[in-house]
Amino acid sequence: MTEPASEAVRRREPLRSPLGLLCALLLGCGALVPRVAPVQSARVVQTESFRQSYRIENVVRAERVFRTLLGPDNYGALTPEEWVPYIEKIVAGQIEAAGAGTFAVSLMPQDHDQFFFEGWGHYGVVDRTAKQILVSGEFTAIDDGPHSTREFEQGFFDTRVRQTLVRHFAPHRPSFVHEFVLVLRVHVKRIDEDLFILDYTAGHEIGVENEHGRVEVVGCVEFEHHADGRKVIDLRGRDLIRDDYAEKLGEAGLQRAARRRAPQWLDLVECKPPAEGPNCACGPGSGSASGTGG
Repeated sequence: MTEPASEAVRRREPLRSPLGLLCALLLGCGALVPRVAPVQSARVVQTESFRQSYRIENVVRAERVFRTLLGPDNYGALTPEEWVPYIEKIVAGQIEAAGAGTFAVSLMPQDHDQFFFEGWGHYGVVDRTAKQILVSGEFTAIDDGPHSTREFEQGFFDTRVRQTLVRHFAPHRPSFVHEFVLVLRVHVKRIDEDLFILDYTAGHEIGVENEHGRVEVVGCVEFEHHADGRKVIDLRGRDLIRDDYAEKLGEAGLQRAARRRAPQWLDLVECKPPAEGPNCACGPGSGSASGTGG
């Protein structure tokens, strides 16, 4: 037996309570609900694949960078005949790194105009001509304290990255675990007011500190991606986040994070190809990634 149409409509129609009528009169229930959100809603987590090319202009500097990356124990375990060929391949652009990582951008609970950056993942350095794995390792982005969200507006922010590697080439020699720190300049692109995305068209500079404490460019990173803008960093609606975290955390004895000294890069300049140097910025397409995929 078929149910009358009027009865079917009545069954699907929501019950109109006094609160529902009041909501309708006030143009929606939103007026009765506090416009707040937990700070976890202001966190962006994304997974990225990347490739890094080394950009070093001469053998002398390549040897210094190679020694820094390998560490004194690994470097000392090798004879010149074993490491010199790789120095030459670095200068020739035949060595690259590839890996994947998970990265998180989170607003600071005590100050929503600041954020902190976290990341971790793995990578391998390969000789492309010999198809040989030279070293492999893991990395973590070092938490140096809060960044200002104004860094998004300037188009980049810097993060130090701690890497732990194991050498694979020259297996007849002892291989030592080595930990060292690089600096990565992450470039972002502004889509709209308080809406940003990782700049996939840019080369992201990666550098090491020299003996004077200044960061020299040693390579360029490109992130592989889908070209549909699915990974956005949305900083809108910060006024909806609860603003009592500073008080609550202070009562619990937790202190505000302090920003440590930011990395001091050499004054980066645009160098016309094939010019390379410690202060040459990475331009579009300057890495070895194809810019496609995911």
